[in-house]
Amino acid sequence: VAVNTYKVVAADTPVKAEYSGTVTATDKVPVRPKISGRVVEKYVQGGQEVTEGQPLFRLDSRTYDAALAQAKATQAQSEANLANQQLNLRRYQTLASQDAIPQQTVTDQEAATQQQQAVVAANAAQVDAAQDNVDDTIVYAPFSGKLNVDDVPVGTFATAGSTALVTISSTNPVYVEFSISESEYLQMTKQAADSTGSSWGDHLLLRLSDGSTYPYEGHVTQVNHGMDGNSGSIVVKAVFDNPDNLLIPGLYATVISDTQIQRNALSV
Repeated sequence: VAVNTYKVVAADTPVKAEYSGTVTATDKVPVRPKISGRVVEKYVQGGQEVTEGQPLFRLDSRTYDAALAQAKATQAQSEANLANQQLNLRRYQTLASQDAIPQQTVTDQEAATQQQQAVVAANAAQVDAAQDNVDDTIVYAPFSGKLNVDDVPVGTFATAGSTALVTISSTNPVYVEFSISESEYLQMTKQAADSTGSSWGDHLLLRLSDGSTYPYEGHVTQVNHGMDGNSGSIVVKAVFDNPDNLLIPGLYATVISDTQIQRNALSV
């Protein structure tokens, strides 16, 4: 009886492993104002993509404008006093050179002039601080990304450093979080240490929920060495380029890794 035969070969064979993952943003922060005030204008809406430095909100600046004007007036007054002190110093120096006044008078005037110079410097710092407050009434995007839909409405009173006006998440690149068992982690780490030219997690693929394969490779960037006590698994973060913004936070995907090598596997 004729039968088909196959030659069984023993060789080191890569074995694909699949892990369920979730897309997360590499950076996600709530945008908070540096000063307090009522929101009087919104330049964006929730869900919109923004670029770094783009204006997002404008707070009521009337109080800060008044404080800046007062600081500038105080600075101008101190500068006028300094000019007068400097003029008196030059006069006293001329009179002292003619022995018309004692040298102590010149010394006292020099000290008064230096003191007034310090006052001018302090008032200039107050002007800078007041100007910063006025500038901070415009809230800008800290980095490029996408806004969440948690933006506050116009009229909201924002407290400095406390009220979150909106949350912004970066879109390129993105993280994909997945979990592996302790034994898998140890096995793959040992195999990567024995191999040359690459390390564990350098070439990861991603399969999306519609069955398509994501066109860009990813690599492991973080390993949470503090294990999850509930499941006994290790959380791993892989980073993927996302130039087309196809991957959005919260999206489910399957991470595919072929770094597990089965030693002397019998391939049929």
